[in-house]
Amino acid sequence: MERERRVLRALHGATRDLMSATDERCIASRAVDAASEVLGFEGTGVRLHDADRDHLVSASVGGEASTGLDGRPPFPVDDSPHGEAFRTGETVLHEVAPDSPYGLDAFEHTMYVPLGDHGVLSVGRRTGQFTREEVTRAELLGRNVTAALDRAERERRLRERERRLERERGRLDEFAGVVSHDLRNPLGVAIGRVELARELATDEVDEHLAAVERAHDRMDERIEEVLALAREGRVVGEPRPVDLAGAARAAWRAVGDAGDRATLVGADRLPTVEGDGERLRALFENLFRNALDHARGDGDPLTVTVGPFADGDGFYVADDGAGIPSERRETVFRSGVTTREDGTGFGLAIVRSIAEAHGWTVSVTESDDGGARFEVREASTAA
Repeated sequence: MERERRVLRALHGATRDLMSATDERCIASRAVDAASEVLGFEGTGVRLHDADRDHLVSASVGGEASTGLDGRPPFPVDDSPHGEAFRTGETVLHEVAPDSPYGLDAFEHTMYVPLGDHGVLSVGRRTGQFTREEVTRAELLGRNVTAALDRAERERRLRERERRLERERGRLDEFAGVVSHDLRNPLGVAIGRVELARELATDEVDEHLAAVERAHDRMDERIEEVLALAREGRVVGEPRPVDLAGAARAAWRAVGDAGDRATLVGADRLPTVEGDGERLRALFENLFRNALDHARGDGDPLTVTVGPFADGDGFYVADDGAGIPSERRETVFRSGVTTREDGTGFGLAIVRSIAEAHGWTVSVTESDDGGARFEVREASTAA
């Protein structure tokens, strides 16, 4: 019993080492050390799955009887005891046959413990079969190794996403700078010239000047939205707790002119998340404006419903308006895409930009009432 407690304490320490490793190769090495030094297995190895070839590739080996384990070829998933454990998610106990291409003369028995969708932990025994306690300990180590590999994979994907977003935002910032300087400055000159011309204009000319002013207002609105797209899309550096319910209600008030035309339902059910409060309010504002802009126009008031998903991994904004045709749902988040003649096409692009800056995804489908339903989820759980 005392020996069992010592082993479990040592295994607990090894698990801390696993969780501090930053990449799968380092985790594999520490897993092999734990299997040989803590659990006392004579030969150990970790094989990681190569999805391109559908093979299990050796990542690390160890143990006092590990001679010959280095440099072994990749093994196929569909035709090896290693692959059987990987495919089924169950530990495989294997008696090594003399002519087995997967065994070594040093071992009579081998054990293969699955590591989720990452690979397998291999253990060899020179004489005798594995005891029930040895299998249990190996499986416990396997679960811990799997958790460490899962964490490393999430962090790797997060780093890749952040690098990609930063590159995209850098290009967008550069573009926004050009827009701000090369368009806003001459636009300001044009607006000033129109004001001067109006002082000298006849009524007939004044009508044309009014049309020019409307065009100027339209250009200024476009410039503001391009700048907002660049500003809102920057990666969130230091997220803080944000009450989504409060952000949604503030956004609804900011929309301002809903009046009797629309009702917001369900805001109180929204959770608290980590993020940038100001940008999340902007996300809701743009979704609410989109809903108002696409009301059915039959005189019935619009209902906008917000709420969390049952699994807690995101929230949605749904309406009972005209909806978005299925063939246009893949493109509505692109800059400049709009279904209205007077639309700018930046509102939903800003929504996507804010979501991605938080490490989330956003998609659109049909609501239960035939309108649009926008779903915001954590990227790691999005379907």
